Amino acid sequence: MGVSGIFNTECVTDYSEACPDRYMLKGGFCQAPSDVPGRCGFTLSSKYNAREKVAYAEACLTPWPCGGIIVG
Repeated sequence: MGVSGIFNTECVTDYSEACPDRYMLKGGFCQAPSDVPGRCGFTLSSKYNAREKVAYAEACLTPWPCGGIIVG
């Protein structure tokens, strides 16, 4: 699922990726890098569906990677 990013309007967010941007996949969980503020914790399930990822990204201010750039 690609939608315009909530953090970068020129980005098409790639919610097919298991983890948010800069997070590392470890044993079924996404682990935040040490410099990420802990608004929602430091780990989350890598099994979220696209709708859950969008909700997490918005609630926790945690962007998913870009899958492309929106061309005007």
